Amino acid sequence: MDELFVLPITYKGEEREFEVRISKQGYTYKIFVLIDTVEVTLEKDEERNYRAVMDKTDIGANKIDIELVKVIVDTINSLL
Repeated sequence: MDELFVLPITYKGEEREFEVRISKQGYTYKIFVLIDTVEVTLEKDEERNYRAVMDKTDIGANKIDIELVKVIVDTINSLL
């Protein structure tokens, strides 16, 4: 069963909230964060920290702010 919660983030002086879904997949977890209209997937890397996995078209078309993604990933890593 997926767990849902809202993650508050302060970014560039603005308070924002993001919907987060944690899903157990096999022996690991994936985290899905909805940033505006783009769902970003977070999965563990070799050092067991979460990293963002995104479609290149979301990055290239400037649909998503990479610095905001970094802040979200850092916040989730600090919480877990």
